[in-house]
Amino acid sequence: MAAKKFSLKDSPIFKSTTVPKPVKPEEPTPAPETASPEPDKEQKKVVSPKAVKEKVPDVASFITLSGISVGKILGISRRVTALDITADKVVMVELVYTPTGARLDKFGMASLSRQKEGEREKEVIKTIKKVLQTSGINPKNVIVTIPGNLINHALLTFPLMPKKELHNALQREVKQHSTVPYEDTIVSYLSLGEISQKGIPKQNILLIMTSKTGMRHYLALMKECGIFPTAISTSQIAFYNLWQKTSLARKDKAIALVEIKGSTVTVNICKDDQLYVSRTIQIPGRENLEIFLSRVRVELDRSFLYYKQQFRGETVEKILLSEDSEDIKTIAEVLSDNLRMEVEEFDPLQLVSVRKELLDDLPSSPSVLTTAIGLAIEKNPRKRKRVNLLPEEIQERAQRIAKRISLGISGLALVTLLFLTYWGLDTTSRSYHQLLANQEERLLQMKPLITKYEVFEKKERIRQKEVGLIERITKGSPPWSLILQDLSNTVPKKIFLREVSIIEEDSRTGRNWQLTIRGEILKEGTSGWRGPLAVLLSNLKKSAFLKEVVLEPLQEEGPSVLETEEPKKTMSFTIRCLLNL
Repeated sequence: MAAKKFSLKDSPIFKSTTVPKPVKPEEPTPAPETASPEPDKEQKKVVSPKAVKEKVPDVASFITLSGISVGKILGISRRVTALDITADKVVMVELVYTPTGARLDKFGMASLSRQKEGEREKEVIKTIKKVLQTSGINPKNVIVTIPGNLINHALLTFPLMPKKELHNALQREVKQHSTVPYEDTIVSYLSLGEISQKGIPKQNILLIMTSKTGMRHYLALMKECGIFPTAISTSQIAFYNLWQKTSLARKDKAIALVEIKGSTVTVNICKDDQLYVSRTIQIPGRENLEIFLSRVRVELDRSFLYYKQQFRGETVEKILLSEDSEDIKTIAEVLSDNLRMEVEEFDPLQLVSVRKELLDDLPSSPSVLTTAIGLAIEKNPRKRKRVNLLPEEIQERAQRIAKRISLGISGLALVTLLFLTYWGLDTTSRSYHQLLANQEERLLQMKPLITKYEVFEKKERIRQKEVGLIERITKGSPPWSLILQDLSNTVPKKIFLREVSIIEEDSRTGRNWQLTIRGEILKEGTSGWRGPLAVLLSNLKKSAFLKEVVLEPLQEEGPSVLETEEPKKTMSFTIRCLLNL
């Protein structure tokens, strides 16, 4: 079953942190290249990556930064949890980081039954809750993956440049590669490190884009499952992270990382700890495995040919295969025969130890765990680089929470150390008496504050009563301030109001408010008063607060009540109407 049936096809879930605000570059930015050429033969060794992208900290990273030393003091091991939702499975893992490395401490997996399109989402929620219950994994601070068909990515090569210029260049690339409007795009990028191209140092960037609308829908789905993500990443990044930790990442030969999840096929061609080609293809027809694999072979041939043409005739020598079903051995054999190259099932358990109680429960095909373990594992826990697709506001909120958690843990450790030091150095009775005296003095200092609080509380109760009384008195009354403001805006020139009166009437049909407006019109000529009066009546009828506007017969003209240099004649009028409540 295709991953697109998560009921998210109408609100695609694109990727990560928003692109930085545009900053005017100091120099013209060279155009990026769409593929990363192979390093020069004289400089095959890849330079270690630089932090081109500023990291967006989350709860887990703050605990990493502050919890390493504190964890040693308190004997606390750091845990990282990851969730992978495939076409027909839900997989969760919890890794514990110990001094000897990462250990798979908890594990849960359940199959998704084939449901109709409208029932798919309910089935996913039900299955995730089941996995949480059976595995005992904590649903907070989870790294979550999203289906590959819901993201859009581009592998780009840039010259080395300041971060501000890189942000500008990425902004232009987002507008070019994003499949949704720029305003609805969430962007994240991963710096893959430096390479040397014809003696010129450059950098590889993996740009990932997704939709804000789709991300909100996806986060709502996670919340309903009880999952609280600290990061949202992609399966291709997870597989790439695991490959970097293997010995194959340091060998001078090209390897294809092929991941098949339902009808989504991801191909990453890597060499020398670098990513040179990255493709995500949607291939229909998974129901018929033979036809599906023939189409996969065609796409793999196309990817390998592109790599060969771009990188001086070099060929891919091996495929590492990850697949989320029990057909992986059959798929590996068919692809090996058709492509005439070695195809090996990737085993993520070679990179982590496993708690012995879980050994009997592990799946027969360990590649099912590739994405989940790849999300949770870290090449360098103190300097990790991870694509995070959470909206920026959620990351900032997580950052504030993480600071409080970090300060709390550090404060607890500090208080504990101070208490033990004090307890060991000063055990005399004089110290206890001094401590008691200090506490009594503190209590005396707090008494004025307690008295002020009691006075404040008393005033607050009185204020609440007054507010309640005012609300009861004014309940059901019209919004007079808005009505009078609207009335003042309707009066044209040459018309002056003398009186506005309001009468409350009760009739069989209910409560009515009658508004009476009296005023004068400056009379200029034989019919100069008709226009302003017509405008006033029209404005009153258009008002949202008035209805049933009626003009009473005009009174005889008389002297104006206005203080003017020359006496002017006026026409008096009376208008009655009802409030439209």
